[in-house]
Amino acid sequence: MPDFIWDVISCPELQRLREVRLCNINSLCLSGGANTNRYEHAIGTCHLAQECLNSWPPLNPISEKEQKLFVLAALLHDVASAAFGHSVEYIESKEGFDHEKAFEYVAVGEKGESYQYKSATLEPIFLGMSRELSSKIIKEDLEAIGKIIAGKGRFGPLMNATMDVDNIDNVFRLSYHIGLVKSGEVPLKLAKSLWVENDKLVLRKEVICLVEEWHKVRKKLYLLLLRNPEEFSAKCMLSEAIELAKAKDFFPFSWH
Repeated sequence: MPDFIWDVISCPELQRLREVRLCNINSLCLSGGANTNRYEHAIGTCHLAQECLNSWPPLNPISEKEQKLFVLAALLHDVASAAFGHSVEYIESKEGFDHEKAFEYVAVGEKGESYQYKSATLEPIFLGMSRELSSKIIKEDLEAIGKIIAGKGRFGPLMNATMDVDNIDNVFRLSYHIGLVKSGEVPLKLAKSLWVENDKLVLRKEVICLVEEWHKVRKKLYLLLLRNPEEFSAKCMLSEAIELAKAKDFFPFSWH
């Protein structure tokens, strides 16, 4: 990894993702994938972004600054993910929350200041530590990274689309740990075959079979997650508990 990645990888905003699961909960039904966390997913997505850049067509040049921002966006794309992941975000989305669009709020701020939301501090969410990203990356770059994460700009389609480096790593990482796939070659080959041209995602013709493989694995994974009655019931119970907590006036709750 390049030095600028090592500069931010220990920030509490990113380290917190070690305890946020890709499966949202610690499932006894999908034990192989239950402990797969968003921290390792962030590093995997960052690696795919680098593979993508290493194979970038020379006739479609990109600057060093653009490369740096894209790789950082891949590393930091889940920083604003809620505890219990999508199980919480589904509830909060009813009030307009989107963790990809919330990155700028989470990351941009004065050095050493607390995260403030109304009258409550959010610092415990980040292991009781003050924010560090804003002291490692300048505000203008954080804002640019936030736009990439939200799917905007030149590299937005590679980060936030139907098929992107985030989704590719997510699908194959969970599928590998659950036992649906045995190799990690497909995501690497896919990443090496993607680029953006005229603000649209482009891939080489010879990897269409890999896109079909990604789609097949993705369908298997999602059907497995949705059709497992114990897994699905546990997430429903968690969502119900969150909704009940939010409904209590004496117990204010808001992730964003």
